[in-house]
Amino acid sequence: MVDSSPGMIVDVDIENFRCFRKVELRDLRRFVVVVGANGSGKSALLEAIFILLGSGPDKVLSVRAGRALHYAESPSFAALWDDLFFGFDLESTVALRERDDRQGSRELSIGWDRDPPVNMLFRDGSISGRLRHMAFVYSINGAPQEKILAKVTGEGISSGVASSEYPNDFISQVGQASARHNVTTRFSELSQRGRTEGIVKAVSSLFPEVQDLRVEIYGGRPRIFVKSAGIARLFPIDLLSAGITGLVNILISIEFLEHGAVLIDEVDAGLHHSILRQSFEVMANFARERDVQLIFTTHSAEFLSKIAPITAASGDEFCLVRTERRGGETIVKQFDGESLDAALQEHVEIR
Repeated sequence: MVDSSPGMIVDVDIENFRCFRKVELRDLRRFVVVVGANGSGKSALLEAIFILLGSGPDKVLSVRAGRALHYAESPSFAALWDDLFFGFDLESTVALRERDDRQGSRELSIGWDRDPPVNMLFRDGSISGRLRHMAFVYSINGAPQEKILAKVTGEGISSGVASSEYPNDFISQVGQASARHNVTTRFSELSQRGRTEGIVKAVSSLFPEVQDLRVEIYGGRPRIFVKSAGIARLFPIDLLSAGITGLVNILISIEFLEHGAVLIDEVDAGLHHSILRQSFEVMANFARERDVQLIFTTHSAEFLSKIAPITAASGDEFCLVRTERRGGETIVKQFDGESLDAALQEHVEIR
């Protein structure tokens, strides 16, 4: 049987996206550590990859929600998109590309559609000014291009969905609340397939008080509940610990997205320093066993020092990307696993 699963992402090109004029990343590994100062473009790098791997404009709206920028609050249709473009230049084109280790490739361009603007008739009988559509143009493995349009209609904003999506997830500590329903739904699906035991076992290895995880209805909505040692009743996992909740979300994504990529903003958020190494070991082992690539950011020198023994033992699985703001744009510097390990061993500042 031919294995049709996607390969691991090894190359990424980004042009005219947010703070990046042009960036090329090469020879990425299973674990990509992204570091840099506040505002240097770490999250934007993950967002570029997330949008590229997706299937349409909905990924942009998801990214905006993660930054607490909801489309209903946007002052105009153009304002929904202008922050995607370098220098807020809506007349330019965003170009995103990736290649995997099985010679698969994915390209996406974002820009105003070249077709003439149109007038829009709304429910109240009013007619808009002439509107342009935002075009998302995909090319997968060199196949003919597929154009997906985001447009204003009488019902609001509508868009299609591309025929192909690379299995991926973007976990943002800022946007976790908005992603709760998606995480719960995934856990429920995994439970129905008998694939939650590994998650519970992994969490219990770090937090022995966690005996089981289940989906229950809370306030009319499904939520993940925890059975905790010494407590008779179940309760929402959010009440236990933000760090534990974040770890569970990551493990659910890895289990659900076998052969995919999980992008994590602030991978160590909410975790106590005493379990940083063990927590990452759990994530890393989960990812290896399920053939998942982890691309994650961190601000923490302590986290980097804690994972130094792991990078020393398997440096060829790691690479580091550092973002730097320079002259109005972000540049990136890339280091292989051996360089990352050497820097950590010598306590060189790499953040």
